[in-house]
Amino acid sequence: MSNKNRTTFYIGVTSNMKNRIADHKNGIGSVFTKRYNLNDLVYYEDFPDI
Repeated sequence: MSNKNRTTFYIGVTSNMKNRIADHKNGIGSVFTKRYNLNDLVYYEDFPDI
C-alpha cells in the first residue's frame, strides 16, 4: 500500500486480499496506513501459503 505521491509504503501479509484492501480504505486494522493515508495497492504476489 502507498499514498498517492508514493512517498511512504506499507508491506503486509493477508489471507484475504479483498477484505484487507477494504479495511485499509476504511481506516480499519492498521494505525500506520491510516496515519499516512496509504490507500493505493501498488503490488501484490499470490502464494499458496504464508
